[in-house]
Amino acid sequence: MKKKISIITALGLTMVLTTSATIYAGEKPLKPNGPWITETQNVSLSSLHNYEELTKTLKQIEKSSKGAMELTVAGKSNQGRDIYLAKVGNGPKSVMVITQQHGNEPLGTEAALEVLKFLSTGNKTVKDILNEVTVYIIPRVNVDGTEVQHRYNVDPTAPKVSYAVEGVGYDMNRWHWQNWEDSPLYKKDGGKTYPTNPVPEAVAVLNAYKEIKPEWVIDLHHQGTYINEENGNMIKTSILWPTDPKAKPEAVELSKKMCSVIYSDLEKYGFAEVSLYDGGAYEGIARNSYGIAGSGSVLVEMRGNMQSLGQKSSGYLTKTFMEVMMSLISSTADGSLYEADISIAENIPETGPAIKK
Repeated sequence: MKKKISIITALGLTMVLTTSATIYAGEKPLKPNGPWITETQNVSLSSLHNYEELTKTLKQIEKSSKGAMELTVAGKSNQGRDIYLAKVGNGPKSVMVITQQHGNEPLGTEAALEVLKFLSTGNKTVKDILNEVTVYIIPRVNVDGTEVQHRYNVDPTAPKVSYAVEGVGYDMNRWHWQNWEDSPLYKKDGGKTYPTNPVPEAVAVLNAYKEIKPEWVIDLHHQGTYINEENGNMIKTSILWPTDPKAKPEAVELSKKMCSVIYSDLEKYGFAEVSLYDGGAYEGIARNSYGIAGSGSVLVEMRGNMQSLGQKSSGYLTKTFMEVMMSLISSTADGSLYEADISIAENIPETGPAIKK
């Protein structure tokens, strides 16, 4: 396979840019490069898959794929729901996508379902990709938190510690410890109270990762609304590689190449203002954890959440997530990922100030 495929081209999708005027609540005018939600706009969640609909859709894709997609269960949530793992392809290079660790950040899941449908079609382009790459996708990690539309998992026994809300649940993207004994919760009393990781959803991802041993992992999230201070554009997408000092140098290098591919691909289409995410070095963050384990690992943050998305912007941002996934999958298949220029990643503009509307 010689030519990288864009899912935008393959599925006939188009990104429609809006040019409506909006003013940044600060010192300079903001130039939106995509749909905005106004205070009076009706925000509809009807198009988002709840757990029952997610289950039904995944099983429908598996059935219609005629064996191309295999659906298994990576683990159980704290409330006993299945955490699904979809596999497509038989290529020698395995890659892994995880979405919706935070229950109120939904569009990675919607994008993952569309990518799974595309990769299950069996057309020549797909066959070329899947001869080289095996794609694993966990389309929703936080299956409990999504049902109640909040960030955390649902765990009434959650203690009063960092990255948890007492009696509510855990922020599961802080509990991906490769070695649980290194975690502060274990160290608190020598493991007497918490001898093992108390976040089953994070454990499910960790176990899947250890079994798959992927070349790379991407973790799809949502963030607030920010601007690029240099040009005043609204930032749609922010990305970052592992920043924990324990991350393996070769993993960091591959992660930067992944960021270069994402940035170049989105900039080429002109529909996503991309910035470098301002993320920390905490070891329990998935982005850092899987870099420590030796894989390429990239966090992808898209603007908005369940409380701030409308129909138009949801479709637009879902397609952007789709393009991110396919740019990495196809560049892994054709080998161009490994030739990417890391200086592109190292010169991605930093995220500017948040916009308060």
